[in-house]
Amino acid sequence: MGTFSKAVGSFGAYCCGSNELISFLINKARSFIYTTAMPPAVAAASSKAIAIIESEPQLREKLWENVRYVKGHLKLLGFDLMDSKTPIIPILVKETNLAVEFSNRLLSHGILMSAIRPPTVPHHTARLRLTVMATHTKEEIDYTLNALEKFGKELKIV
Repeated sequence: MGTFSKAVGSFGAYCCGSNELISFLINKARSFIYTTAMPPAVAAASSKAIAIIESEPQLREKLWENVRYVKGHLKLLGFDLMDSKTPIIPILVKETNLAVEFSNRLLSHGILMSAIRPPTVPHHTARLRLTVMATHTKEEIDYTLNALEKFGKELKIV
């Protein structure tokens, strides 16, 4: 099982398995039975994204280079990254109102970083969600890191 939304920047998910497993899921998985089919354009986008992932390994290398750079700087600044192992990095803010304010300040500087808050996450674990991509330039990353540092200090998160 996997997700196309996070893994390939598309929408939907997949499940691979034996004929017996797939038959079972088709007939018994309520979330599958009561959903609509994936639009053909979305399936094509996912398929193309997988082809790109397979044919351009340098993008994966660049992604992880960017992730290491971002995480290294955020940790040095004192942000709690909740032991993230992926390019989708949570920045723990704890309080809902602070997460929303932090997100709004970033947005006012052209940075979209969603505040994730209850009921999506448990109380007192509100966070920002930073998604690093292979296509982010060093200048874009540094601009974002500088804004995170500025607002993190202003809001007394770091």
